[in-house]
Amino acid sequence: MARNKTTRRISGALAVQIAAVNAAAAPQGTGTAVLELPAATTQAPLPPSPEVQAQAAQEVAESKAQADAAGVDPATVQALKAFEAGGKHIKDSSISKPERQLVKQSAMEVLIGVGLGDKSQGYGPVVRQVMILGLKDMLKLTSIKKDLITADNLLQLIKLDTFAADAPKHLAKYQEGLKADVGETTIATRKANAGRAKKWIDSGMFTHYATALETVVQLGRQAEFRTELGVITMPLDRALGVAFGRSITASELMKANDKQIVKVPVKA
Repeated sequence: MARNKTTRRISGALAVQIAAVNAAAAPQGTGTAVLELPAATTQAPLPPSPEVQAQAAQEVAESKAQADAAGVDPATVQALKAFEAGGKHIKDSSISKPERQLVKQSAMEVLIGVGLGDKSQGYGPVVRQVMILGLKDMLKLTSIKKDLITADNLLQLIKLDTFAADAPKHLAKYQEGLKADVGETTIATRKANAGRAKKWIDSGMFTHYATALETVVQLGRQAEFRTELGVITMPLDRALGVAFGRSITASELMKANDKQIVKVPVKA
């Protein structure tokens, strides 16, 4: 019988001993005994400890809470969390093309929710105002022009140790500055959007917003939006400067007469 390639090497003396035992135990008339080592035993993997299971359940719950606050699929948050935990550059050779594309799409989904490239969700304008107030404090300025709303400045702001504590204060300040003489419907909408913005902050979703910004920076600082109208590409800082002024829709970007905006419409 041919030897299996995975059979372990044994010494000549041990082989002789095993052959002798096999020969003595073999029934008479069966011919030469075959030398066979005992099959390797496989041990079933141990189940995760209760601590590990509890931690995994907590991480899933956090991802769901963050995804709910941002209005995205939990898989979007999980993709960014996994990329962030890996600590690699998005163009690292160990990251496969499908993984890279998934992280890229997840990054754009998170950025769009805060008004970058498409009409943001209701919390988006509120979050942007919170960040603008934060930039004023960080840069020691009374007003923030569009050219100061850059990926680098926003990343510096979000990564401040004080951001999580200061953001709720900026949210309250923004709400205090709103006009009071509005209808009940407007007040209810404001309250709902402010609540969503607070969840976005309290859940730690801003950390994944930072990861999303870093991803686009690593990919060449070009924001890419895929819409039903076509693909839109423009410099990230240009897009941020426009979006932080107001929510901007894909259709508006497609019509924009701006040489920095590259548009590839859907073929008819």
